[in-house]
Amino acid sequence: MMALSVLTALAIFQSLSHSSSQGGSLISTNPSKTVQIPVCRTFVSTCPESWHPWGDSCYRVTESKFPWPSANNECIKMRGVMAAPSSLEENHFMVTLIPEEMNAWIDCNDLKKEGEWECGEESHRYSFRNWDNGQPNNLGEGGQQCAFLSRFYGSKNQWHDAPCEEEALIVCKLQKSRIYLQ
Repeated sequence: MMALSVLTALAIFQSLSHSSSQGGSLISTNPSKTVQIPVCRTFVSTCPESWHPWGDSCYRVTESKFPWPSANNECIKMRGVMAAPSSLEENHFMVTLIPEEMNAWIDCNDLKKEGEWECGEESHRYSFRNWDNGQPNNLGEGGQQCAFLSRFYGSKNQWHDAPCEEEALIVCKLQKSRIYLQ
């Protein structure tokens, strides 16, 4: 009896699935009961032109330099947010986007309290850190409250703190878009 029910549901699904262009479920009724059958939709995740895919996100480094306080607004203009690596793998990927001998701001700072670095969007903070040897060092009279990913200083590919007013490229991030296939 159980096998017959499954076969009946499969037959109903096959006969109705061609008539649905909507997502969700197909509903079939017969005199004895209602059967709800899920409809699968196929999609591809994609990034806009000039953005680079990694995981569920897309990344882009700005062509121009900006001070850190302007950085997130520049990313927002491109429909993204400033990025902060949440893993060593993500950090390595982001480094590949930065031109040689350059630095790029990441979403990491200790502006609220000196020495307490907050990395990532306010709604989702990351504990991952990848400071270069001796960093963060907070040098200078004005201090260094903002972080950048370096392909220039020290051992490269690691983080340094710098004055937020300094200008650097920016690593921006956005979620991949889904395109549904029919």
